[in-house]
Amino acid sequence: MSDKVNRQRNLVIKNTLVLYVRMFITMGVSLYTSRLVLNALGVVDFGIYNVVGGVVGMFGFLNVAMASSTQRFLNYELGKGNISQLNKVFNASVTIHIIIAIFILLLAETIGLWFLNNRLEIPDDKINAANWVFQFSVLSSMISLIQVPLLATIIAYERMKVYAYISIVEAILKLLMALILTWVLWEKLKTYAILMCSVAFIILSIYSIYCNRRISICKFYLVKDMTIYKELTGFTGWNIFGGIVNILNTQGQNILLNIFGGPIVNAARGIAVQVTHALYSFISSFQTSVNPQIVKSYASKDFIYFQDLIFVSSKISFFLFLLLVVPVFTEMEQILYLWLNVVPEHTVVFCRYVLLTGLLTTFSSPIITAASSSGNIRKFQLIVNSVFLLNIPISYTFLKLGYNSDSVFQVALFMEAIALICRLLVVKTLVPFNVQKYFKHVLFKALVVFCIVMIPVYIIHSYFLPTIHRLFFTIIFSGLYCAIIIFFIGLSSKEKILLLNKIKRVIKR
Repeated sequence: MSDKVNRQRNLVIKNTLVLYVRMFITMGVSLYTSRLVLNALGVVDFGIYNVVGGVVGMFGFLNVAMASSTQRFLNYELGKGNISQLNKVFNASVTIHIIIAIFILLLAETIGLWFLNNRLEIPDDKINAANWVFQFSVLSSMISLIQVPLLATIIAYERMKVYAYISIVEAILKLLMALILTWVLWEKLKTYAILMCSVAFIILSIYSIYCNRRISICKFYLVKDMTIYKELTGFTGWNIFGGIVNILNTQGQNILLNIFGGPIVNAARGIAVQVTHALYSFISSFQTSVNPQIVKSYASKDFIYFQDLIFVSSKISFFLFLLLVVPVFTEMEQILYLWLNVVPEHTVVFCRYVLLTGLLTTFSSPIITAASSSGNIRKFQLIVNSVFLLNIPISYTFLKLGYNSDSVFQVALFMEAIALICRLLVVKTLVPFNVQKYFKHVLFKALVVFCIVMIPVYIIHSYFLPTIHRLFFTIIFSGLYCAIIIFFIGLSSKEKILLLNKIKRVIKR
């Protein structure tokens, strides 16, 4: 193994550890913050905040599309070592983000306002507060969009400590705002929207100051080279299509549940999404540290390391998420009651379906990054998102036929499985990628480990009464058992040796 590959892997490990520290702190703070906010707002107001924020989120697909595009081009130019082009990419992306922020404002103040006041099921006495939430959510969305090029640059340069520190500051600020909310005696929904917008502005300011002072390419000027804009917007166009479909699946799901179930069902979904996001941050930390190197290795034409990264990151992402999913899935009801005190109806079932869907999603990030590396994502986006386009119509059909709200999450789980297969079949036509080996060494091993771990743990768990002792036993037993099965069955011989060597080095230190 070359010194370069060793350095790259050590950097991935170092950055991953830094992001794990970030994740544990932000996850703990975020979960407690959610509890404070739910208790302070109440179930109905909490549901309204989620669904109104969802309407704003419908315009945020542009944010997601531009973020992935900016990240790809920055990583690619860094991989090629082209600093002058890197500077142009950054400044062009800043200009584009500002234009898109203005576009989102126009869409939100026309279509968004109409939809909020004419289509959502919101109690009459809450309409005024909902409009306040909407306006400040729009402003927060614009601020977050302008922040994207700054964050993308920090990650492209793999300065994960900075990213971790700022994320922790953001989580603490949100906790402080939640504490302030508990002391407020009037218009809590309006107050919370204003406080969250204030946090977004503070974080943007921190990112701006750091990038301007510490990263040389972050000196803004107006790029006049239209080729850069054409490349960025051309790539982004297909990401926007993917973003539109994604927002239809997520926020469209939220709106369907509101129409057929009301704000309480929205509150249940909001909690389920928060639980999954908190757990998913455990693997997103790893994926964030790996993704820049996937693109850079493709740009430098190191295709052996490129494919190795995709395989290993897919497998490790799944196993890391599984370690968390097993105890949380089995003890979901008790964990929610300990966390929230008051658990909205449907929350337990929603959480379990979303966790299972999340397990499938863990395979997607490395594959999407691999496809993006090629710069040619038209076919990938068309085929994969054509599958996802069926999600909402099928969910609507089931709800219209009288099926309960669970059916929405069952449909989402099934469509995620179909989309995964489509991603694999398409990506092999874009980049050097062996699908047969991926099925054998990644998907098959993941399925075997899942069955061997999940079934015994769930059976043993069912024999005990629901007490705090069972909760601790399940967490400890499932964690140890899952880790053992992953090591002996999930990892290859080479991966076992690498892991043991890393452990030995840590012990010696």
